[in-house]
Amino acid sequence: MQGYGWPTTGTSKRPSLVSMCSVALHETPDIGPPHDTANRTVNCSSSPGPRVRVAACWLTSWNRAASGPTIVCAQAGEVNTGVFDDLGAVADAVEGTGAWLHVDGAFGLWAAAAPALRHLLAGSERADSWATDAHKWLNVPYDCGIAFCAPPDAHRASMTAQAAYYVRDPDAIREPIDWTPEHSRRARAIPVYAALRQLGRSGVADLVERSCAHARRFATGVRELPGCEVLNDVVLNQVLFRFADDATTTGALAAVQAGGEAWMSGTEWDGRPAIRLSVSSWRTTERDVDRAVAAFAAALA
Repeated sequence: MQGYGWPTTGTSKRPSLVSMCSVALHETPDIGPPHDTANRTVNCSSSPGPRVRVAACWLTSWNRAASGPTIVCAQAGEVNTGVFDDLGAVADAVEGTGAWLHVDGAFGLWAAAAPALRHLLAGSERADSWATDAHKWLNVPYDCGIAFCAPPDAHRASMTAQAAYYVRDPDAIREPIDWTPEHSRRARAIPVYAALRQLGRSGVADLVERSCAHARRFATGVRELPGCEVLNDVVLNQVLFRFADDATTTGALAAVQAGGEAWMSGTEWDGRPAIRLSVSSWRTTERDVDRAVAAFAAALA
């Protein structure tokens, strides 16, 4: 981006930035970039298929010379379906163009910890930056997100701030203020460290794989209910489903939520209401999954 005249500090005299993403990406690219960002959505697939292939669309639709500095945002674990972009193909498309490749892995980056799932992330190591959440699978407080940046100098330059009243330790190896956008915050890293220390590699892998198995079990059970359609291939820990008509879908969800047996959120898919199950709690058991299916059966009765 600096090659296009984009300064790593300050907000003035910078060219327009193009952000490219697939249609089902999380909403944060729409609210996060600065006002002079042109956010270009590439509608490569509206279906939640096994792996949304966006790279070919980018190759045919992106004129780099006309675009200027560009961020390509790929997904690892879309929030409704758990779907993964073909990260290797996206990296191939971006390689040599000067664009910045970012992987949104709020859920899916944790698949790297599980031997049975890490193939979904093939190619992600070629990105320039990655983001994930600890408040999902690590079950730490809600506001805990993690960002990684391959070039540390670019990361630090974009976040650091200098002021005469800032007290700095001249002997510090790493000043936290240089690496995050927040200057006042609690020590979020401590519960993350504690969770990782307690679980260990095998514990994180087990938690991820167990959650995904629970999602598959729920999908199998809910498919047997009258009028139920599971809308995604369950590749991670999300199940997206709806019933025969919109009124039944919203009514069944409201009844289950009000009953307190299980809780999951409503969403919208292809312009219609749907229900989104996301399994990430370490306390969830197979019995809990079966009770959730039974709760929907009762709501439909």
